[in-house]
Amino acid sequence: MGFRTFYCLPSPDFHAHVRIINHLNKMGVVVTSCDIKGKPYVKIYCPEAASTAVSYMGTNLQRITVAKGEFFVRLLDVPLGNGEYLAEVYVRLEDLPGENNANT
Repeated sequence: MGFRTFYCLPSPDFHAHVRIINHLNKMGVVVTSCDIKGKPYVKIYCPEAASTAVSYMGTNLQRITVAKGEFFVRLLDVPLGNGEYLAEVYVRLEDLPGENNANT
């Protein structure tokens, strides 16, 4: 296990945004806002996390397991200029696009 960091766009749905952040915080994940090249992002830092590749409905995801739970991340092919890529975070597999946009 090691640390993992992901960067997402803030959700336009404020209530969904808060719900996901609260869920991640309860699992011990640190969620903060940050600025990359003048654009706001949500930084998700996972101390002591393990990742496992998952294939779900033709989408390659990473299952991120932390001490108090798990969530799912899809890295997009969108470089952010800080050596990282844009990510989408999902609390459940059922939240994948098609049903709902679960960006934090």
